[in-house]
Amino acid sequence: MTTTRGFDPYGRTGGVPDYASMAELRRGAGIAKLPSGFWYLARYEDCRRAFLDPRTFSNEGGMRAPGVVVPREERMINEMDPPDHTRVRRLEQETLNQTNFRTLEPAIRKLTEELLDALPRGRAVDLVPALTAPVPSVVTALLVGIPPEDHPRFRAWSEEVCSGEWVTHNRTARGEGLHGGHPEFAAYIDAAVAARRGAADPPDDLMTHMVRTESGGERMSDTEIRIALAHLIIAGNETTANLLANL
Repeated sequence: MTTTRGFDPYGRTGGVPDYASMAELRRGAGIAKLPSGFWYLARYEDCRRAFLDPRTFSNEGGMRAPGVVVPREERMINEMDPPDHTRVRRLEQETLNQTNFRTLEPAIRKLTEELLDALPRGRAVDLVPALTAPVPSVVTALLVGIPPEDHPRFRAWSEEVCSGEWVTHNRTARGEGLHGGHPEFAAYIDAAVAARRGAADPPDDLMTHMVRTESGGERMSDTEIRIALAHLIIAGNETTANLLANL
């Protein structure tokens, strides 16, 4: 396989995607090894082949630092290979459906309008802390089923998880794993999951769906739910905040 070495999709443009270099790569080798050590696949067919070949292109390790080993049940879905990935993805897909999101549209619209109305008039404003960062964390809290009075705590924990070392090292200075590295956040999620498991008529939210949903006779464990929600927070907050800012 012919590869291009030294390619960096942001190297010549100061952090902005270098579309000219990407187009050049697609016309040439189509694959390059980045300075970080990761491989960059530029063409659709190559990406498709990689996604369908987990033996060659393993997800193991995910976003973790080299050498970090995570216990099987505590792995995020993006660091799993089949059959674990297939099982967890099937269970998560049962809970994450379009109906759940559509019912939140009025609340998302109201939140966005309130944040925009609060912007100071007559001077430049940094939209990231004022608008695009708060929206994903609050919407995630709404989707998961966090009471409104707990949204500030949930947002603070979300930011801690996204910016802390747990994502890359499966630990922080406080301890190992999500429960050790972010004990307050993990304990809050665990208590909420336990409450839903014991409730006769739990609220119709994402956490309840994760607790109650069954596929092929299987359900998600408490640890799997905790990690799935952490992954949702990381993926949703970072990518959505950046997308909104770019828009």
